[in-house]
Amino acid sequence: MRYLNYGSFGEAFRRGRATPYVVSAALVCLTFAIRLALAPWLEERSPLLPFIAAVVVAAGLYGVGPGLFAAALSVTFATAAFIIPGGGGFSADQIASIAVFIVTSAAMLVFATHLRGARRKAEKLELELMQAQSNAAMGTMAATLAHELNQPLTAASNYVAACGQLASHLSDDRGAALAKGLGQAESQIQRAGSIIRSARGLVRNVPTDRKRSSLMRMFGRVIELIGATDAGGHVRFKVDVSPESDTVEVNTVQIEQVVLNIVRNGCEATRDLGDGAEIRLTARATERGSLVQISDNGPGIPREHLSTLFTAARQSAKGLGIGLSICRTIVEAHGGAISAQNNPEGGASFYILLPMAD
Repeated sequence: MRYLNYGSFGEAFRRGRATPYVVSAALVCLTFAIRLALAPWLEERSPLLPFIAAVVVAAGLYGVGPGLFAAALSVTFATAAFIIPGGGGFSADQIASIAVFIVTSAAMLVFATHLRGARRKAEKLELELMQAQSNAAMGTMAATLAHELNQPLTAASNYVAACGQLASHLSDDRGAALAKGLGQAESQIQRAGSIIRSARGLVRNVPTDRKRSSLMRMFGRVIELIGATDAGGHVRFKVDVSPESDTVEVNTVQIEQVVLNIVRNGCEATRDLGDGAEIRLTARATERGSLVQISDNGPGIPREHLSTLFTAARQSAKGLGIGLSICRTIVEAHGGAISAQNNPEGGASFYILLPMAD
């Protein structure tokens, strides 16, 4: 319904959404040309009746706004070309034509409004159904992973811990470096187990364990994890966390996974920039909580993907497309919110609202 005010027409043109109005104007002009061609036979009778076709097509294709635009343009053209030049007031045929045109146009606009509303509801229900199916599949997958991977992860952790104890007895610097690396490997194995257990509880709506955590430390661990892979070697990270927004009440593992997922997507989006790639992680305190912003200077998010970015129904060529859907589920389970938009200067920004600690 945003087209029902005059200012929205100009806004639509400024935002590059003028196609419906251009097509509507073209339909009216075509109808006007046909009406002029039929003028020798119709004379001044039925000046508006042929324009109903243009209004019907415009409303059916694009909705209320372009339909109103076509109706207004039709009245202008017909009045200027067929009614005013005739003089002598309105004839009975002209009055009948205007009445039929107004009634039919109003009916078509109402029909177009209900049709578009029903279509939006159907699309929303379809997305909700696909989301429910995806959540059920993720729940089954998480339960299976938690059951099947628990023992091998525990065994791997024990093996790494034993190797770390052996390495600690070596006297040279290589032994110390080896012990440190094995300790980090053991820590990541334990982290993997925590993530799997957390995912299993998340899809089953089990309340998560939360504690006071530092955003600065979480950002540091995420950057360290990215640095351990080849995903972010080309990226320059900038971190800016205000002191009053640093302490949040969250499940640390889950929120780190959210930040890691978004940062990893940013690294992938800026890969073609080489050393010019940059990702900024900032946090500011607001009345509703701590607002985290993760921005990159990549090409941005395609406009057609913005509306379905956080739904599991959107699949990508490189994966299942459920990463950002899980991020939304995690953030909303904390009572927060997540959104994304393209930056005016280029790139994309993700915003995450998290509860601050008392």
